[in-house]
Amino acid sequence: MAEATTPLAATIDAFGHARGVDMDGVWAWAVAWALLTRDVDAGQVREGMQEALALVRETQESPTDLFGSSREHANSLYGRWSSEGHLVLTTPDVLSWRWALEHGLALSAASALVFLVLLQVRDGATTENVLRFGAISMVIGLGTTIGLAAWSRRHRRSRHLTATTPPEAQWSAALTEILRTRYSLPGGRVHSIVAEAHAHAAEVGRSVHEEFGTPEEYAARFTPDHAHKRRFEAALWGLLGLSTGIWLLDDDFGWFRAVVSAACLALAVRTWRRTD
Repeated sequence: MAEATTPLAATIDAFGHARGVDMDGVWAWAVAWALLTRDVDAGQVREGMQEALALVRETQESPTDLFGSSREHANSLYGRWSSEGHLVLTTPDVLSWRWALEHGLALSAASALVFLVLLQVRDGATTENVLRFGAISMVIGLGTTIGLAAWSRRHRRSRHLTATTPPEAQWSAALTEILRTRYSLPGGRVHSIVAEAHAHAAEVGRSVHEEFGTPEEYAARFTPDHAHKRRFEAALWGLLGLSTGIWLLDDDFGWFRAVVSAACLALAVRTWRRTD
């Protein structure tokens, strides 16, 4: 087994040695992965895994018998931390314009290759078709990555606060950033939370930092709104499906466009219905 390079990796490896059963390590990896993909801080994931590891060592029972499946235990930890107000989430890094250009061109090239193969199979790769779908590929690739970069930078603008910014404003900006990026709360809800915090602090005659601690500590009181994020994702899939479906209105009906449109709309409905 490869040497662990992080504290979390070392903890996961320890599961395989606790009873001498390699599948225990697989279970631990699945739990950690399920939490990390939900943006839970790696340090908090490790703490939760260490609790389970201690019990496995003490009882010499399998983690599945003690805690259920990996997904069940991940959901249990997430729900407990959230209900106790101790959930710590990470913030994604800002996506640079260079990243958008490099990955956008790569995505464009991949899309163009797919279109070229389909054109060759169906209509033949004429110059007109190649140019038209080449332009569409550029729009798909660069449009997607530039949009993602713009979105990430929009929600990280509070990092540009200077040292002369009043502490109260810094606290509010940091809390706003955390609630928008980590917790996916809508703008109106975030505005209300920040305003209520300041109103309460003013009422008791203390600063928001004195009353509530750091923005991270105060944000831990709230539950992430994954539904809001999913609605946004569903809207994007729906828009892509509808825009592709518009092509079906012309005289040249294409099964490929119909399948793409139907797939995007199906993903939109599936994303909208998700509740986990």
